[in-house]
Amino acid sequence: MLYLIVIIKNSLNIVYQYSTNDYNVKKNLCDLMFFNKYYSLMEVKEISKICSKPYGFELLILIYFQTKNNADIGIEETYDKLLFNKSQRPAFINFINELEHRGIISRHTSKTKKSKIVLRLSDNLMNKINQRLKINS
Repeated sequence: MLYLIVIIKNSLNIVYQYSTNDYNVKKNLCDLMFFNKYYSLMEVKEISKICSKPYGFELLILIYFQTKNNADIGIEETYDKLLFNKSQRPAFINFINELEHRGIISRHTSKTKKSKIVLRLSDNLMNKINQRLKINS
């Protein structure tokens, strides 16, 4: 995967250097900035682990915003919100268990419903993401 990322990164640089149309330059510059942010996130070990599944990046985004906004969205609802490359429910739960065991995410009881379990990224990982994306928390 790292090899593919380097190829894409290099090709984006080439596209940026040889574009003459202002729109293409701006678009490719935005693409390159997005890719650089994505690439810097993938350098974080915990994020690489989450993104090791086909639905991982989407899951990361969902749990990031749930954590940031202290949203009351349970594990089942999170699973249902996944749109692309969703695994079977038991495999998803096993993956959540693995992430929890590694300290990447944690489970908390919902404040509105005691039987609902919500997922949160660890504080350490939230700080790493915010630093890499230059987001003030």
